Amino acid sequence: MNTYTPIDCNLYDRYEAWATRRTPLRIVHRGTEGDEQVAHGIIVDLRNEEGAEWLVLDGGARIRLDHIVRTDEAM
Repeated sequence: MNTYTPIDCNLYDRYEAWATRRTPLRIVHRGTEGDEQVAHGIIVDLRNEEGAEWLVLDGGARIRLDHIVRTDEAM
């Protein structure tokens, strides 16, 4: 795993707020090969593991926070 780059605290606070409000999200992130992938869901957990910060969606997807390119509230 490459070195984790901490994200801005204000952005982390937004992820916490979305989790608390159970807001459906569309998350564009870099996959393991560097390609862009899209995940949809509600954040059910934010955690520190393996020396990095992660979010977990209700469908089970785990996304490293510094790999997120863009997050939008789903309509």
